[in-house]
Amino acid sequence: MKRIITAHLKRCLHVIAEYLCSFPLAFKHRGDMFTKPKFIAVSLVFVASFLTTSVGYAITIYDLKNDFSIASNPNSQWSYVWNSTVITRSDSYQSLWREWGYTVPHDGSIMQWNWTTPGTPLSGWHDYQGGDIAIHTLSVPYGGGSTNVGFSWTSLNDGYISISGMAWDAAFSSGRNANWTLSVGGALVAQHTGVYGLYRNDLGAQFDNNLLSGASLTSLPILAGEKVTFLTQTTSSYGHFMGVDMSVTFSSSPLNGVPEPSSFTISSLGIMLLLKRKLHRFR
Repeated sequence: MKRIITAHLKRCLHVIAEYLCSFPLAFKHRGDMFTKPKFIAVSLVFVASFLTTSVGYAITIYDLKNDFSIASNPNSQWSYVWNSTVITRSDSYQSLWREWGYTVPHDGSIMQWNWTTPGTPLSGWHDYQGGDIAIHTLSVPYGGGSTNVGFSWTSLNDGYISISGMAWDAAFSSGRNANWTLSVGGALVAQHTGVYGLYRNDLGAQFDNNLLSGASLTSLPILAGEKVTFLTQTTSSYGHFMGVDMSVTFSSSPLNGVPEPSSFTISSLGIMLLLKRKLHRFR
């Protein structure tokens, strides 16, 4: 999870600090129109303006790979699941791999392996790099015909989300394959039939290239308690490793493009520019 404040807010804060620091200098000039009470009043206006704007422009990014943990499940807003049931068994080996999974080694598990340094391809695999998240889709003999393996992200508040991600063939042996689905609030928004042979950067691997007609992954309204759910299902007798990457960007305001400052903030900044010019005339 990563907290973000948009760039224009930092600029607002910089401008406010610059102007507020310049006001006390004006007190030294005779005939100064900026008395201390007026200075305090203007300062409060700008503090209120900044706070009003910042509330609307803070966003939080949740990243499947960076947030992954076997300390608990649910893990903050992430849950690692079989269908809708939270997986209770976890395992790890030194620092090389960690997973939530099945009693059969790796089968039906969601894992993060670090056999190589992050971003370095793992030799012998189709497309797997150190630090990637992989799901070993559940084989049919162990229940894969009716049990889907995946994860969900749960919203804690009402707001808006944008989703990005991809799913690909990390290591599927010949004759093995699996599908995936992505839903928001219980409604299916994207799906793909068969990942065998796909690399992570292929168009067929991208969530936004597998949308249902009329669906979108940008600025979706979401209610507290609703989930974003990614599930896999084996389409052959035996499953294998599907790579997956996903991030959810949450905001209390719509996420269509870069948000603009409120009209109140713009007006306040305009007033400050005029006041600063007045200050320069007194110096």
